[in-house]
Amino acid sequence: MLRDTFRVFARNPLVYVGILLLFGILATALSRIMATVVFGLVVTMDATAFQRILLLALLVAVIGAIVQSILTGSLTYLAVRRCRDEQVTLGEAFRLGVRRFPSILGASLAVGLIVAGVLLLPVGLLLAGTFSGSFCIVGAGCLSFLVVVPLAIYVAVGLSLYAPAAMIERKTAIGSLKRSWEMAQGRRWTIFLAAFVLVIILSLVSAAITVPLALTLNPYISAVGTVISIAITGSWMIVFAAVAYHLILSESASSDWDRFRPEVQQDQHFEYR
Repeated sequence: MLRDTFRVFARNPLVYVGILLLFGILATALSRIMATVVFGLVVTMDATAFQRILLLALLVAVIGAIVQSILTGSLTYLAVRRCRDEQVTLGEAFRLGVRRFPSILGASLAVGLIVAGVLLLPVGLLLAGTFSGSFCIVGAGCLSFLVVVPLAIYVAVGLSLYAPAAMIERKTAIGSLKRSWEMAQGRRWTIFLAAFVLVIILSLVSAAITVPLALTLNPYISAVGTVISIAITGSWMIVFAAVAYHLILSESASSDWDRFRPEVQQDQHFEYR
């Protein structure tokens, strides 16, 4: 999976880097503008200013979620088609990404809520123990993490292939989650290990880019490092999910073909005769 992930990425590196570079520039500029506006409102804080801050934060969150969903869907579709050695234009991928973004957005929100719901118990216990000063409750929260975190990982891995299912099979948000869960059956450990190694590589590359620039203590130079990091590594997990989806489909198709090949049927007929 890791080898094929980087192979697919290397086929069109400028496309992935270019798209996410533009996204990173826009996201960073928007965050700077929002910070400036919010700071100006905080200086003269009143009920009206507080409402404006909430509305602005909500608007930015909604726009960001929609754009992120379109990018995820488009790059996922592009990566799966590249896995199949099929030709696809960037315009075609983005048109489909725009049409399918409600499914991507709905599925991503559902995954976030499910995983957050699983982690709610230990987090709640830790908060309750911290505020009440009870070491017993804090200890219970820490122990519950030992059970809940593996469960959260299990659920997250099982639902990690929703984007390819939504884009390639035109599944709805719920349908793509069900399809992802079905495809991950018996393969969660492999997907998790490959994704874990990829996250380590991704983190090291990101740190190598952002940390030296952050040490300059210049917010603009630090922002440049963040944008470059997003551009280079931002598509890796998207491509990974597309590659995993393609490999699982190929494996299933191969198994079905082996099962129904004429010579296999003849052998099975001979055995039962």
